[in-house]
Amino acid sequence: MQPLDVNCFKPFKSIFRKERNENMFKNNHRELDKVTLAGLVDRTFNQSLSKQNIKARFKTIGIWPLNSRAMDNQSRPSELYTTKLDMDISNDEDG
Repeated sequence: MQPLDVNCFKPFKSIFRKERNENMFKNNHRELDKVTLAGLVDRTFNQSLSKQNIKARFKTIGIWPLNSRAMDNQSRPSELYTTKLDMDISNDEDG
């Protein structure tokens, strides 16, 4: 399970792209310098990877506090199953 992908990192990428595009539009499409890039990442990080977002995601999917009812059927482990191979594995040397 990857609880932070949907609730935190996906918004991080979306917010960062929006901020980057707005910045480039304001600055005649010039490339970002290191200081500007660091500022964009810092603002984006604080918005999308806050303690509240991370805690909410872990609670939503039932990891902490533990809640097995929060999991949907797709998140549960698959059932064990077996298959029968249609192969003759005998050692008949008589041909």
